[in-house]
Amino acid sequence: LSLVCVLLSHPLHPPINMAEKEIVIDMNEQGWVLTQKKAFTGWANHHLMERELCIRDVTTDLADGVLLVNLMEILNNGQSVGKYNAKPKLRVQKVENISLVFRRLKEVGIKMVNIGPGDIVDGNLRLILGLLWTCIHFYQIQAGQVESQQIDSAQGATAAVGNLLTDKAFAAMTARESLLQWCRHQVEEFEGISVDNFSASFKDGKAFSVLVYKEKPEAIDMALVLEGTPEENLTRAFRVAEKELNIPKLLDVEDILCKAPDEQSIMTYVSYFRSAENDKRIRELQLTLERSDTDARKRIAQVEQEKQEWEKTLMDRLGSAFAEAKTKEEQIDLLKKRIFELEDEVRQQNETIEGLHNDVTHARSDFGDAQERYTSLLERLRVFGDALESAEEEAGYQTDKVSYLRRFLLDAVRDLSGKKPGEELSEEAEAERRLKFGNLDALAHLLEEFEKKLGDREEKLAELQADKEVNITNLPEHIQEQVKESDAQLAQKRTQLQRLAMKSQALEDDILGKIRELDALSKKQGIIYDLRIRGDLMNGSKLEAMGRFMGCTAENSVYQWFRATDSRRFYPIPGATNREYVPVADDVGAILRVEVTPILPGNAMGKPHRAETGLIEMDPDQSKKLMDLCRAGKANFTVEMEGQTKTNYVLQVKRTRIKVRVPAPDSNKKPTTAIKTVPDKNFQVVLNNDNPRAFTVFFNPEESRKFLAKDSLERDLVVITLRSKVCQQHFLSLPSLQLHQDLMVPVNRLRGPSKSDLHALAPSIEAIRKAGRAHGGGAPSKTEAP
Repeated sequence: LSLVCVLLSHPLHPPINMAEKEIVIDMNEQGWVLTQKKAFTGWANHHLMERELCIRDVTTDLADGVLLVNLMEILNNGQSVGKYNAKPKLRVQKVENISLVFRRLKEVGIKMVNIGPGDIVDGNLRLILGLLWTCIHFYQIQAGQVESQQIDSAQGATAAVGNLLTDKAFAAMTARESLLQWCRHQVEEFEGISVDNFSASFKDGKAFSVLVYKEKPEAIDMALVLEGTPEENLTRAFRVAEKELNIPKLLDVEDILCKAPDEQSIMTYVSYFRSAENDKRIRELQLTLERSDTDARKRIAQVEQEKQEWEKTLMDRLGSAFAEAKTKEEQIDLLKKRIFELEDEVRQQNETIEGLHNDVTHARSDFGDAQERYTSLLERLRVFGDALESAEEEAGYQTDKVSYLRRFLLDAVRDLSGKKPGEELSEEAEAERRLKFGNLDALAHLLEEFEKKLGDREEKLAELQADKEVNITNLPEHIQEQVKESDAQLAQKRTQLQRLAMKSQALEDDILGKIRELDALSKKQGIIYDLRIRGDLMNGSKLEAMGRFMGCTAENSVYQWFRATDSRRFYPIPGATNREYVPVADDVGAILRVEVTPILPGNAMGKPHRAETGLIEMDPDQSKKLMDLCRAGKANFTVEMEGQTKTNYVLQVKRTRIKVRVPAPDSNKKPTTAIKTVPDKNFQVVLNNDNPRAFTVFFNPEESRKFLAKDSLERDLVVITLRSKVCQQHFLSLPSLQLHQDLMVPVNRLRGPSKSDLHALAPSIEAIRKAGRAHGGGAPSKTEAP
């Protein structure tokens, strides 16, 4: 296919054998000259039709060289031969035109022998025909040979012209031999027709008819050809070739039927048939190429569709993976949140259990006090009961004794008085009885009083007995009710404690399960939650990455610190790969980020976790010093210069220039200047990571010096001052002594801002100027950046 593309897109410039470069035409007979003149003129006119030009007589029409120049440009695919005179009048102008044609023939490899531009101007017919034959031989016959070879190579059939010829032998043929071999191949399938030369073999017209038949089978009836006369065959072949194949009629029938037909004229005419076959084969190759291109396009479309489907499937899988990862992250977040909630619930339950334990302790204490009071009361009641029983026994004994005495007295009185029960005595008898038994009456009266007192005592004993029953039956029940109430409360508290213990056990199991899940997940990818950065956000203050690590440890993790100075684009900080980091001058006004990647068992890397800081500010003392230096308009810093002695150099920074001065040994002498420069756009100040005191100043591409400050904070102050004064990077907003975020410039842009940057920063710069004038800064100087 590539050979076909080359064949279709590039003009043919076939190589010329040295034997064919010098073509000498020997024409001895006038008939040949006339035949060639007719054939060659027709060949030239067939090409000149492209530009609507025509040759009537080659002897005179080519003399001015104009038609030859046009013919040469047409044969070379429109490539100009150079500037020529379109209307030459003088002989020298005509010679110049024809010289252009000869020069082009020489460029393509044709060497003309015994012919010059003057011969063409003079109208030398034989030499003119020789020139035309040279062009026909090169651009028609030999070009057709090369074209056939290229088509055969493209079709993979270079041996199609004959099974007995090899590719090398075919390539070594001359143009005449190649054309003759092609003719033999065309007629080999027809018995009785052969081509041995370009003269007598074509006189019967059968060979011409076969060439036409090969290109247009339906236009020639070979049965008529085999039976027809030479004149009929030639007439029919010339007519069909001109009408159907668009091959110009270069010859007449008489030119072929003569005694000795002109070989070169026949070769010219026959070459058109080979060109027609080549065109046909090229069209077939084009169709094959188009079909292949269509199939390729279909295949490409199919592959593109499969690619899109594969991409869609891949995106779906990636989406599922991302969704699954996001779901796992959400589950982890929910698990963390649930752990915190469970910790709060456990803490609340512990507080509740502790309160219940306190309540139970108080209840047990109250119950113990009640038991002591109950025991004391029972002891008192026992003593009181014992005393009461003794009193009852004594009372019963006295009652029995009084009853006995009473019966005895009554019996005695009855016996002594002789008075019977119910008997009434007379007053005299009664007075006598009383006189005799007066003492007994007194005794009876005393006995009655004793009985009365004894009755009262019995009533009191009854009351005491009743009180005893009340104290024995009621008081213990009251205490017992309190004890029962305390027991009920204790039982209720005990039930609550059991429920809380069961719930606490369930929560503990749930927490242990979640912890086991979290531990399994952490072993797979490592979990760092509550990742934060601890420390003061200012240069010189140590920052430390803190967090809670699961499945990994803080020591067995990879740390990387990043810096974002504009548009929140973070860049890794070289050498900042520890857990701790101390911000430097480059970090002032920037946001820092730490990325912690856990290392899992088997040295596998887990998922990175990130934490960010706020804006890093200047140290307050440095900020005040920088404010004073900005107002003063210049600054002097004591530094050391690498590669020099330990002499303390003075780095003097002004608005438009920088000096490095060496103090004089004698205080009466002025210090000498070691470096004096006016910074340009190439001026840069870069920190050195290998030494916290070191920084390098690039005065220009050829000159740079490395300095050492007193300490790291002093170095930051020097660097910020250099960038503020020289690079016009305004780090400070005068009213608040804070970083002015609108004026921040990326660290890698250490040169002065461009015009577009200054135009964008103009409002903020104007605000700083006004603030400076309001704080005593005065009007800006003429050298200040616009």
